[in-house]
Amino acid sequence: MSSPGETIEAHGVRILAPLNLASTMPDHASLLFSRNLTNFLEAFSEEGAFQLDLEDEIQAGCLITRGGEIVHPRTLEAVAENKEGPAS
Repeated sequence: MSSPGETIEAHGVRILAPLNLASTMPDHASLLFSRNLTNFLEAFSEEGAFQLDLEDEIQAGCLITRGGEIVHPRTLEAVAENKEGPAS
């Protein structure tokens, strides 16, 4: 239905057939990553100041260490497994 390098409309649907789709992706990927990172970091700030809310599931789940101790459950498991050595 489509031809390389053309955009057509069929039955109310726009069909894109770009010649080099991969070349358009880096810009979109960078924009998406920067937007996600900005939104993620803004969740940790209030009025421009960093605020850690351990009642927030996302923030608590991102915390790996606190006060010099590992507090993240999966990280604790991985460290414990590493200390035990490889499984036989």
